Amino acid sequence: MKISTKVQADNAPPGIHKVTGAVGLYLKVGEGPKTPASWFYRYRLGDKRREMGLGARAIVSLAEARDAAKEAAGLVRKGLDPIDERRRERAENIAKSHARPAAAFDEMAADYLKAHGAEWKHKYARSMWWSALVKYAMPVIGDLGLDEIELSHITAIMQRAKDAGAPEQARRVRASIEAVLNRAIRAGGKAIGNPADARLHPSRRRAWAKNCPGRPPLTDKWLYPSYPIGVPFR
Repeated sequence: MKISTKVQADNAPPGIHKVTGAVGLYLKVGEGPKTPASWFYRYRLGDKRREMGLGARAIVSLAEARDAAKEAAGLVRKGLDPIDERRRERAENIAKSHARPAAAFDEMAADYLKAHGAEWKHKYARSMWWSALVKYAMPVIGDLGLDEIELSHITAIMQRAKDAGAPEQARRVRASIEAVLNRAIRAGGKAIGNPADARLHPSRRRAWAKNCPGRPPLTDKWLYPSYPIGVPFR
């Protein structure tokens, strides 16, 4: 029996039935309720003949089964095995679902404080360091990942501190962010520059121009990927 309509598919007797509208598409109907009807695509790749399940009739419609068979046929024409391609896609999806999401800056800063805070001798060093970041940096980059933080973000953070009448805090917060990002870059093994690097910001640029006459001015091009990762400019 050839299946060409939904009514025919729903009422097909036990057996294997060819489905029109997609070459290689079949409907298999079992003898009892324990063997529900299902679609499959039959194909030949090289000297191998294979059958690829496309889902149960109760879940996958006739139109969906035809589309799936046509898609699989397209892979076969390219010399690809649709079963292997589906397994590969599933494996990639599983890997993505288990992948650890990129840490946001607030997490990176907390990790840095945990790793280095005990080394700071001043009684209030840790609380002062953290509170400055919370006040000026977190509203701007707290929920951003390493790859999302840009030079403009650091400039905005420093401006927040200056507008609050704390220009020295602007410098200190920038230095703190630089240290946090350097650690994250080093831990992640990513060959990217640090947008909080001192030489990328106006005060250091002015000092560079004054103390290094004849040298090229500092620009955003200092963010060369080839620069040793995790190594702060000094």
